[in-house]
Amino acid sequence: MLRMNANKIDFTKLLFSGVKLKKTGPNASTSNDNSELRLRVLPSKYVDEDSDEDVVEEPDDSSEIKLFSTVIKTNPKVKSRPKISDKLKKEQYFDEVRKLNRIFVWGEDIPSPIINFSDLACPPALLDNLKEFHINEPTPIQMQAIPLMFQHRDLLASAPTGSGKTLAFVLPLLKEIFDEVRKLNRIFVWGEDIPSPIINFSDLACPPALLDNLKEFHINEPTPIQMQAIPLMFQHRDLLASAPTGSGKTLAFVLPLLKEIVGNPTSKLFALILEPTRVLAKQVYVQFVKYCQNMDVKYAFFDNGSFPLDAQIVVTTPSRLIDACEKNKKIAERLSELHWIVVDESDRLFNNEDDSVDFPLILGKIFELADGNHTRKAFFSATFSPYVESWCQDNLTNVAMLCIGEKNVSNSTIVQKLVYAGSESGKVSSVKAIIHNGFEPPALIFVHDKIRAGQLYAELVESFPNIPIAMLTSEVPDKKKDKILEEVRAMTTFVLICTELIGRGIDLPTVNLVINFDLPTSIVNYIHRVGRTGRAGRVGTAITYFTESDLKFIRPIATVIHQAGFEVPEYTLSLEKPNAHLENKLKTTKRKRFATLGKWNKVRNKKVKNGEILAEFRIAKSKFIDGDTGGDRVKSEKRVKYIPPKKIDLNKDRQMKSIKKNKFVKKKAKKI
Repeated sequence: MLRMNANKIDFTKLLFSGVKLKKTGPNASTSNDNSELRLRVLPSKYVDEDSDEDVVEEPDDSSEIKLFSTVIKTNPKVKSRPKISDKLKKEQYFDEVRKLNRIFVWGEDIPSPIINFSDLACPPALLDNLKEFHINEPTPIQMQAIPLMFQHRDLLASAPTGSGKTLAFVLPLLKEIFDEVRKLNRIFVWGEDIPSPIINFSDLACPPALLDNLKEFHINEPTPIQMQAIPLMFQHRDLLASAPTGSGKTLAFVLPLLKEIVGNPTSKLFALILEPTRVLAKQVYVQFVKYCQNMDVKYAFFDNGSFPLDAQIVVTTPSRLIDACEKNKKIAERLSELHWIVVDESDRLFNNEDDSVDFPLILGKIFELADGNHTRKAFFSATFSPYVESWCQDNLTNVAMLCIGEKNVSNSTIVQKLVYAGSESGKVSSVKAIIHNGFEPPALIFVHDKIRAGQLYAELVESFPNIPIAMLTSEVPDKKKDKILEEVRAMTTFVLICTELIGRGIDLPTVNLVINFDLPTSIVNYIHRVGRTGRAGRVGTAITYFTESDLKFIRPIATVIHQAGFEVPEYTLSLEKPNAHLENKLKTTKRKRFATLGKWNKVRNKKVKNGEILAEFRIAKSKFIDGDTGGDRVKSEKRVKYIPPKKIDLNKDRQMKSIKKNKFVKKKAKKI
């Protein structure tokens, strides 16, 4: 350590050396060699008498002699730094910090010195390493050199030996590496005090049981959404996050919740996970079952019946929760104790284009009940809805916004094709050709509504009787729905014809092919549909058909496919962009029937004879308000009973057509 004689002071040395600290009191040493470098000094206006931190008090510097007569006071208390606008202007404050710490700096656009390492938004693991070696605050060289290096500019710095020069350049380099990680993983984030992304799960100091559970399911490293969302949730702040389908969004909020519960055990309701439908809620519940093995965490899936008041984490739908709160006031009281509300598939909950329920209104009621100061909200989705973004900015506190990749762009690992089919019959022929030529099952075929699902099902079942084909719409009973989805996951069902029901969120990792038989009603729906394939980094294929009547609506879809790096017909990119009126028209468009009535009746009658009733003609005894079967039952309102048409004699029908045709031919011949 540099030593100097206080009686012989060289001003040139003063610029680049520490300051001798004179000891006072009965135990003060009289040795002239008792000198050491001074650490960080803060203005005395922020010092109180009850502190545990050593702080230097600077006397008036009107003379050179008094400049060095610095006294160390022990056990003063540093007050929480007030708002600079209330006490000192920002520039004046930092000028005083430089003056007290004898920091001399020359150049243009000099940044303010840092006061604490926490000001740098460094990775939690790096800050923990500093604390482990008892490095709690920056030295003068670190206070100014670190922000200068953050500016990515040339720098010449000088400081005494032992003053912490090494850390002054090591720490900025490490932080810049983490910033480069964001660029490489296309992590875009907005907000104040954004923490650096994590690189490994081991950086999180998670419970060993949780890390073992991740390894058991071959989850060895975090995905981009997990790298940034997890440290953001560790800050206990509001969050809006968007990432492609199959990118690991569920674990991005499950892991922080589990770590926080294990670290701070509580018997109160800690977190609420809200999903658009019962199917998605059950799927997320299964994720908790996987990751909570050998951990003391109480979690529950609330469907019907009594609300699990003893659970720490509850997964449910908004409508089920509100219905339960209206029946039991104790549940509403428990919501005020919440630490987290996670809204999954948030763009769907804020978008009522295909649901009769006002989900934004229901969410508003839930947020009113859970209005505690410590309650934070996290929104996750595959798309970045402008409405959701605006709502979060207006209603959330210190919200951080996170997007993986470009906003509202489909997954580039999915091979996407846009095919002109000409007509409805052209679509059918093209789908039949794909099945006939061979494909890697399973495949999902999306149609506009349940009627068209039945028509396409009839066509394919008759053409390919030996291929396992299933159909899934919103009215399929819960048990049957779960069974069909399990068959798709197990690849015992090769083709699944479905409506928008499973277009969002449902995890079907084995799907290799998605066919948009009918054009999606929006870009959001397109991204969610094609996202059923290419899960967890796998390669998938998505084919979207369009006809002459779809040309008015095709440009947004073509643009998304083109942005993902795939070819589309050039003229589709130059078509006029549809306005809001046309988009609403697409949602209500009635398409032409493409299956013959005889085929449809034949398939349906065969199903009835075998004791099976097609899902879309099943008569439910209650009204569902979740957009899926098994939703909350409201009163005893019944649906209109479906009356099947009379059986048609196919032979007689052909004879009548033949007679009519002969009469028409004879009549035409007479005219000639």
